[in-house]
Amino acid sequence: GSHELTLEVEYENREGDAWSRVRRELLGAGEEPLGLPVQLTLDDTEGGERERQVEVGYVRPWGELGSIELGYRAEVQDTDDERLLEVLADADDPASGTETATGYDFRETFHSAYGTLSRSFGALTAQAGLRAERADTRLALAETPEVYENGYTSLFPSANLRYDLGGGREVRLQYSRRVRRPGPWVLNPVDRSNDPLNRTVGNPELEPQYSNSVSLETSVSGSFGSVRLSPYWRRTDNDWVQIRRVDESGVSTQTWENLATVEQLGTTLTLSMRPLGGVSGSLSFTGTREVRDAGNLAPSYSGEAVWGSARGNVSARVSDRLALQGMFFYQPEREVAQGRISSSLMTHLGIRQQLTDRATLNLMVMDPFDLYRSSFESRDPTFEQIGRSRWRARSAVLSFSYSFGRPPRLRERSQDDDEPRDEQEGVPGP
Repeated sequence: GSHELTLEVEYENREGDAWSRVRRELLGAGEEPLGLPVQLTLDDTEGGERERQVEVGYVRPWGELGSIELGYRAEVQDTDDERLLEVLADADDPASGTETATGYDFRETFHSAYGTLSRSFGALTAQAGLRAERADTRLALAETPEVYENGYTSLFPSANLRYDLGGGREVRLQYSRRVRRPGPWVLNPVDRSNDPLNRTVGNPELEPQYSNSVSLETSVSGSFGSVRLSPYWRRTDNDWVQIRRVDESGVSTQTWENLATVEQLGTTLTLSMRPLGGVSGSLSFTGTREVRDAGNLAPSYSGEAVWGSARGNVSARVSDRLALQGMFFYQPEREVAQGRISSSLMTHLGIRQQLTDRATLNLMVMDPFDLYRSSFESRDPTFEQIGRSRWRARSAVLSFSYSFGRPPRLRERSQDDDEPRDEQEGVPGP
C-alpha cells in the first residue's frame, strides 16, 4: 500500500444579529388591566464566531490488511457578543428608559495528537485509537475587568470491533470516550433575562463533562434497505443541567450546575430505505432509561426517568442536479433533575441545486410549519413554578459552495466530537 500525508487548513466566519421587543402589563386576579404603566423592553444583540484550524495527518500501511494513522490538530475558536438592553418603565414615556450594555469575548484553543491502528483478520476488523488533547478557554466580560480562564488535559481512547457474518449481516462492538464543553452562553455570569423576577445567569466555574459509552450494533442489509439495532450503555461524569433557586424576595435565579453522574441504558432501532425511484430515507426510534446521581448538589435532584425519541428523514432526487430533503425530530415529555419538560417537534426542509460539477446552491428552512412548542415545570422543596414558552425556531439559510481541487479526505471523528446538547438547556425561561 501507499503512504499518505495530508494537510488541511480551514477558516470559518459567522456573524449574526438578534432583537426582541417585550411588552409587560400587570393584570388583576380576573385578568383585568390594573391601569398601571405598560413596561417595554428592547433587546438588541450582535455576535460573531470565527474558527481557524490546521491539521496534519499521516497514514501508512500495516501489512497488507492494516493501517496506522497519526496526526496533529490545532484549532482556535473565537466568539464575541454585544448586547444593548433598553427598559422603559412606561412604554408611552421615552424618558422613563434605562440602557444597559453588556458583552463578552470567548476564546477556545485546542492542541491534540491522535493515533489509530486498524487491522483485518478475515471477517473480523479491529480498530483502536487514542487522542490526547490540551484545551484552554478564556472568557472576558465587557462590563467587568474579571477574566475567567480554564485549562485541562484529556485522553480519549476508542475501540471498534466489526465482524462480517455475510449476506449483508454484521455485528459491531464499539467503545468511545467523549467530551462536552460548556460554551460562553453557559459560562457567562451576567443576567441576560428581561424579567427581573426570573434571572438567568451562567456559571463560569462549570466543568466539562465526560462520557464513556459502549454499544453493540447488529445490522442486516438487503435489496430494499437495512435494519440496525443498537443497544448501548453510557456513563457521564460532571453532567450539567439547569438548576433554579428562589430567594426570600421571590426572585428566581436559573443557572447551570455539574451533577455527579448520569447513567443511561437504552437502544436505538433504525430502518433505512435504499433509493427507489430517486427516493430514500430512514426512520429511527430510541428508548432510554436514565439514572441521575446528584448527591453533590441535593438528594432531591437525583432520580430516574424513562424517555424516548423518534427521528426521520427523506430525500428525493427530482433530477440529476436537483434534490429535496425533509427531516423531523420528536421527543415526548420527560422528567429532568428539577421538574418536567414537555414534548417537542422540530422539522426541516431543504433544497439542493447542483449548478455545476463544483458549484452548489442550498436552501434550508427550519420549522417551516411553525410547530415547535415547549413548556416546563420546575419543582423544588421550596417552590413550584410552571411556565410556558414559545420560541420561534422558524428560519431559512441560503448557502453557496464551490469546490477547488480535490475534496478533503473525510476522517471519522466520533471520539472527539462533542456530545449533542441536552434539550433541557434549550428550554427558555419564563
